[in-house]
Amino acid sequence: MDDIQHDLQEGQHQLLSGVEDTSQPLLSSDESITQLGSKLRDSIIRARDTDLSELEAYIYDPIQPKTQIRILTLHPRAGDEAISCSLEVARLDEPPPYEALSYAWGDSKERYPIRCGNGSLEVTDSLLAALRRLRDVSAERVLWIDAICINQQDDMEKGHQVQQMAEIYSQATRVLIWLGEETKSVPAAFEAIRWTRTLFPDGAAYATVVNMTTENFQLYENRNREYLVSGEMMRIILMWRPVFELVSRPWFMRKWVIQEVVRGQHGLIVCGFHTLPWNVFEDTFAYLNILGMIRSWVSTIPYEVANILDTVGNISLMRSADAPKQFMTLATLVRHTRRLLATDPRDHIISMVHLATDLGAEDVDFLIDYKISTITEYLQSFMQWSVQTKRTLVFFSSGFDQADVADPTQPSWNFDVKSWDRVNRFDRFTVEFRAAAQSGMNSPIEATFDSDTHSMSITGAVIDEIAVLGKTFSLQANGSFEYVKDGDEIGKVAVDFAKTNSFQEFLLECQVIATEDANVLGAPGFPAFCNVLTWESCKYSIIFREKSQEYIGSQISKILSHTNANTGKEIELSQEDYTYIDLTVSNYLALHSLGRRFSRTTKGRLGSMPKYAEVGDKICLFYGGNLPYVIRPRGDGTYRYIGDCYLDGVMYGEAMVDGRKSEVFTLV
Repeated sequence: MDDIQHDLQEGQHQLLSGVEDTSQPLLSSDESITQLGSKLRDSIIRARDTDLSELEAYIYDPIQPKTQIRILTLHPRAGDEAISCSLEVARLDEPPPYEALSYAWGDSKERYPIRCGNGSLEVTDSLLAALRRLRDVSAERVLWIDAICINQQDDMEKGHQVQQMAEIYSQATRVLIWLGEETKSVPAAFEAIRWTRTLFPDGAAYATVVNMTTENFQLYENRNREYLVSGEMMRIILMWRPVFELVSRPWFMRKWVIQEVVRGQHGLIVCGFHTLPWNVFEDTFAYLNILGMIRSWVSTIPYEVANILDTVGNISLMRSADAPKQFMTLATLVRHTRRLLATDPRDHIISMVHLATDLGAEDVDFLIDYKISTITEYLQSFMQWSVQTKRTLVFFSSGFDQADVADPTQPSWNFDVKSWDRVNRFDRFTVEFRAAAQSGMNSPIEATFDSDTHSMSITGAVIDEIAVLGKTFSLQANGSFEYVKDGDEIGKVAVDFAKTNSFQEFLLECQVIATEDANVLGAPGFPAFCNVLTWESCKYSIIFREKSQEYIGSQISKILSHTNANTGKEIELSQEDYTYIDLTVSNYLALHSLGRRFSRTTKGRLGSMPKYAEVGDKICLFYGGNLPYVIRPRGDGTYRYIGDCYLDGVMYGEAMVDGRKSEVFTLV
C-alpha cells in the first residue's frame, strides 16, 4: 500500500505541476487507414477548385438503402483550404475499409459549405472542425459520416439506413470519437485518465471484477477508506477536474453515441490533435465505479458530471461479454440511457433497438418507424406493443415521474419522455420482485387500449391506500471539497458526508412516519423501515454481495444516531457510534430515495412512493405486474396513473387478494 501511495503522490505532483503530453497526434500519414488517392488526382482537384458559393447543391444518387451505403473519401488538403470530399456507393456486406465518425452534430442552424464531388453540401460547425482535423495532408481518408453519407432530405432512405447503423459501425475498422477542438486542460485530462488506469488491474473491467475474489474486492474498499483518511482522495479529485471538464462536452450527452461505441470494434477518442484509446477510457471509469472510488466523490462533483460518468460505466457493461442478460433488454437499455439527448423523442427507443437482446426481427421492424404521424402516437403505439405483444409492464417502471406531464391532455399511462428526471435512479423494474405472484394475481396481463379516448384498461385489485406522506427527497451537491481533510477520522468523514447530502431532515421525517403508530399491535418494525429505505439492496446488488440485511440495518442505525445527535436531541453516543459509516450504504440510501416519498398506508404498511403521489391515492396490483402501482381516482370512474412503488410486505406476493373482487381500471 505504501508503494501505491508513493506512486499516487508522484503522479499527482506531475499532473498538478504540468506534464509533457504523451498523446500521439492523430494526423500522420502512417496513421491513415487507407491511401487510395494519388498526387495526380489531388492536383487535378486543386486545379479545378472554385468558390464554393458558385457550386450547385450536391445531388445524391439513389441507393438500395437496405443493402448499400455511401462511403466518403476525404481528400487531402492543408490548413484552411476548403474541405473536399466525394461519395461512392458500396455494398453493405462487402464495403472497403473505412473509419466511422461518432460526433455531436452541433448547432443545426449554423451551417458551412464543403465541396462534395461537383457540388456542395452544408455541414455544422462541429463536423467542419472534425473534417479539418481528420484530413491528411498527403493521403485520402475513407470515412462513413451519417450527416453526409445519408441523404438527410429523404425520410425513406433515413429510416432504412438507421436500421443499418449498428452494422455500419460494427464493420468499421475504427470508430473515431470526435469531442471537438482541444482546450488547455485536455492534455491534463487525458494524462489523468491514463494515470488512474494504473491503479487498477489489467484487463477489461467487468470481466476482471466478475472473477475477483471477495478478499481482493475488500482490498480496494479498504484502499478507498485509507485514501479518504489521508487526503489522497481529495488530491485525486483535484487531479480529475480537467476530466470533469472533458466529459461535459456535448458528445457525452448524445443518445446515438451509445450504439456507435458499443457496436464499434476499435474506438479512438480525438480531441483536437490529442487521442486516447476508448478501452483505456471506459475501463478506467468502470473500475472507478465498480470498485467504489466514484461513490466517495458524490458530494464533490455536479450531478451532470456524475450522470455522464455513470453513462460511460453503462457503455462499458454493454460492450462486455459478461453483461448480465437482463441488462441488455430494451427496457433496461432505454432506462439507463434516458438522460441522454435525442432531437426526436422516438430515438430514446429506436437508438437502443439494435443493442437489445430480447427483440426479434419483427420487433425491430415495428419499432424503427418514423412514418407514424406524431410522436405521441408513436409512444402510445410503443406502450401498446410492450403490454400486448411483449406481455410486460416494465415500461410502467422506467424511472421517470409519470405524472409530471407538461400537457395534461396526454394520457398518464403513456411513455412520456418529457417528464424524465435526469437524476440517476435505482432500476426498480430489474429487481426480482414478484408482487402479483402467489397473491392470486399471477395471471397474464389483461389490458386493452382505446384509440378514440386514448385510454388504457387493465385488470387488477386495490390492496391499500396512502395515509401519510413525507416530503420528496432531493440530493443537492454543494461542490465543496472541505469534507475530506488531512488527518480526518474515518467516522467524521462519513458523518460529514451524510450531513452534506441532507440526510438529517429526510431520515428524521422517515423515522417519525415509521414510529407514529409504533405502539399499535402489528406495527412495522425496524427491518421494514430498512427495507423501504434501501428497496432491499442486499438481495441483488453486486456492491452488497457480502453485506447482510443486518449489516445494512446497523449502518442505518449509526446514521440515525448521528442524525438525532445533530438535531440537538439528548442521545448519548458511545465510542462505537463514531466508528466508520459505510459510504456505500449512505449512498444507496440516497440513490433509492431520490425523487421518492416515505409513506405509511391505511393498513399500517411502510412504503416508498412516487414524487407526485398524494394522500388518498390507491395502491393496486395489476395482473402480470412485478410491482405495486399508485393510481388516483378522478371521480368519473377513471384513474390517473401516478407510478410504481415499494410497499413492505407485498413485494413477493404476500398481499393475498383471493376472494377480493378484481376490477378493470381505466387509465386516462
